[in-house]
Amino acid sequence: MRNSFFLVFLIFLLGCVKASLAPNSPITPTPVVTIPNAPTDVKGVLSAPTQIDLTWTDASNNEDGFKIERKSGTDAYSLLTTLGQNILTYSDKGLNVGTNYTYRVYSYNTKGNSSNSNEITIKAEVKLDNLSWTKVSTGYCWRVIPNIDSTVLFLSRATDVLKSTNFGVDFISTGFSFPVIRESLGTVSGGAYSNFNGGQLVIAGMDKGYYMSNNNAVSFASTGPMGFGCGSQSILALNDGRFIGSMAGFQRGIYKSSGTDNQTWVNKYPGLDPNDFSQSNNIIFSATAGTQGGNGFILKSTNQGETWTNELSSSASSGFICDVELLNDTLFFINSKGNFYASSISSINTNSLRSNIPTSAYIDCVYSGIYKVFVAVSDNSGIYISNNRGLTWTRYTIPGVTVYNKVSIVKNKIFVSTTTGLYSTTL
Repeated sequence: MRNSFFLVFLIFLLGCVKASLAPNSPITPTPVVTIPNAPTDVKGVLSAPTQIDLTWTDASNNEDGFKIERKSGTDAYSLLTTLGQNILTYSDKGLNVGTNYTYRVYSYNTKGNSSNSNEITIKAEVKLDNLSWTKVSTGYCWRVIPNIDSTVLFLSRATDVLKSTNFGVDFISTGFSFPVIRESLGTVSGGAYSNFNGGQLVIAGMDKGYYMSNNNAVSFASTGPMGFGCGSQSILALNDGRFIGSMAGFQRGIYKSSGTDNQTWVNKYPGLDPNDFSQSNNIIFSATAGTQGGNGFILKSTNQGETWTNELSSSASSGFICDVELLNDTLFFINSKGNFYASSISSINTNSLRSNIPTSAYIDCVYSGIYKVFVAVSDNSGIYISNNRGLTWTRYTIPGVTVYNKVSIVKNKIFVSTTTGLYSTTL
């Protein structure tokens, strides 16, 4: 009896052992977590002047994600972003043009971080070899004028004003036309927009002073000096909503607006034909023609245009001064011979000639602080763009265009006004 019981128990134990060793009941070992391999082949491309797109190769199968580190210039690395598993691309946006950016990538999991990938360095800059120009409006065009937040762009033309609400893709009529005075023109090139009274648009009239609109170009009223030859090449909106305007003709000078609706204009510097204004903080410079055909002036005001002093008497004033651009403590200016100069704002006469732009007489120029480029249009020779502060220029011409009027930069778009239409390109 006892032996039979022992035999049955032994058979039971053997069955249990056999079941535990059966193929359908494997023993699963506890997985061992290891540090992931470093990603490889990190690459980058400058897809826009302020954007770099990164890619890399995943060299592990156990990462929880990736981390990207970036440094600017010679600064130390810092963490840029953390990404999830199997994500192999990243776009770094909002970069500062003119800065070198260096990147490296590593993978990570609960065990730790991989070693770093290879490094890449790319400079954020405007590429000047691939810009193309699109015609976005027809007719004799003067300039593009953005409202305060650039949600509406106005285009002053020879006899009317158009507007765009899709950032210059196309322009439509505002329904208002200016009377033709002579030479098929009712306006000249000056124009500006200020925050005064909720938004005020000013367009320079031919012999009609300054056309002012308080309803986004639905209607205009003529104000300021009038008479034969009165026309404004340039109008500047001041920080307080007032305007500074040039004026040619027998009432030539620099005018400043005042009054409850900016309808009163007072000549603050009589006797000169101003061509352009540039301001930074409380300093304003004006480029002018000389008196009675003499050399041009560069005028300076430190009190919002109330008083002006001439700062230029060197040979750079030969011919009239077409344009001034104020960048921090440096003033750049162009004369009617196309000579492009730079000087300290504290000593305009101590200037250096940086380059020359071919012209018959007139050049309009603007500077983008975001994209760090000068863009100039020469009346008869084309469009010139520089990304090294005017040392060298890349020239563009538009087929069929023989006269270039004005240039504007609004955000990332350049608008060039000509006598046969408005053209744009994207930086």
